[in-house]
Amino acid sequence: MKLKKRTEIILILTALLALLIPLSVGLYSTQKLSIGFDKMGPFGDFLAGTTVPTLTLISIIFLYKTLKLQQKQIEDQRLAAENQKKDSEQNRELINIQQFESTFFNFLNLYHQNLSSIEVVGKKDIDFFEEFIEKFQECYKILYLKQGDDKTYKNDNIFLTEKEYINRIQKTFELLPLKYKSSMMSYNKNLYYLITFIDESTTIKYENNAKQKYIRIVRSQLSLFEMYSLFLYTVGSGKKNFIKLINKYRLLRSLEMDIMNQKFPEVKIPPSDLLSYYESSLIKKK
Repeated sequence: MKLKKRTEIILILTALLALLIPLSVGLYSTQKLSIGFDKMGPFGDFLAGTTVPTLTLISIIFLYKTLKLQQKQIEDQRLAAENQKKDSEQNRELINIQQFESTFFNFLNLYHQNLSSIEVVGKKDIDFFEEFIEKFQECYKILYLKQGDDKTYKNDNIFLTEKEYINRIQKTFELLPLKYKSSMMSYNKNLYYLITFIDESTTIKYENNAKQKYIRIVRSQLSLFEMYSLFLYTVGSGKKNFIKLINKYRLLRSLEMDIMNQKFPEVKIPPSDLLSYYESSLIKKK
């Protein structure tokens, strides 16, 4: 900054000197040396020849500096506009995220309200999902397990393939009483809308794991019995779109095989593998 000021002062002094020196010579010649103005023509030519180029050069330099200053001002304005735009985009993104989270937690509250409104159909000492699994198991026994003389069902020790087990789930679901299906349908619908809302959001991105963060919040709300009931319902009723989302976000990854083995000892295939097989079989059918 100091260097610029010094340069400007030097240029101004140079311009003044370029004017003052010839004028001083002219005045000295006319006053002291008594040279008449009629003989000052050559001096005028000398004055024009010495001052005009100097002043022209100085004018060009000042014009250049003016243009540089204008360019800097334009660049500063451009940077300021870009920063303002960036701040505006960040504020808009922040507002969008806040709106998304507000809607997300509203959905989550609706999910919990629906969950608390599900009434246990039969037993009062267990929650609905545990009762649903037990009723599903009873229907499964009727269809596929042999009843012994002691009126108990015995495992036939058949190890099922993915296709066979999925077929058995769907057949068992058909036998399930309507009141269980209705309660699960209402629960499934609320949870499906919640996961779909996350999946279809353009505010948060799948690539940077932002959507997975909200999926983890949802997954943390699910009990193991709830997960297994959801697995049986989605496969049994053929909820293709929901199964794709469950696989995409690994919604049921916490589901342990121990629960399945307790309820269905002949099943040795993890639910995640069954869901993946089911989804791939749907793609093949297309």
